[in-house]
Amino acid sequence: MNPDPQRAREKYWHIAGRYDRSLGAVDGIRRQAVRRLGLRSGDIVLDIACGTGLSFPLLEEEVGPDGRIVGIDLSPEMLGKARVRVESAGWNNVTLIESAIEAAEIPVQADAVILNSVALGLSRLRPGDAFSTSARPCPNLSS
Repeated sequence: MNPDPQRAREKYWHIAGRYDRSLGAVDGIRRQAVRRLGLRSGDIVLDIACGTGLSFPLLEEEVGPDGRIVGIDLSPEMLGKARVRVESAGWNNVTLIESAIEAAEIPVQADAVILNSVALGLSRLRPGDAFSTSARPCPNLSS
């Protein structure tokens, strides 16, 4: 079964205003995920399904002003919240793209990628459950 982008947009339209409050319990997991990326100052990171940009402050700490964050999300409401977060913090190195990931035109070659598990329903995994992914060169990821 393929994902339904319209259904996803509708879901996140309804929860965008309360989304940040609902994810407080996973803050430690988010921090650990960012730490495991091993980012350095100047790196470029893709935040897939970035939502409201909850990972942006953590990513900014790692990549610094010389790095770059590209946030991709399907929901205009979630990206609106992310845009406010970026503008409030004064970050000039964040690009936001409204798109499904498979259709996104990504303007950079990334050093790292972070994926919010809520976007894929991975939040249903229990500690110790297995998750696997593979990576291959993708034409959309080259500059």
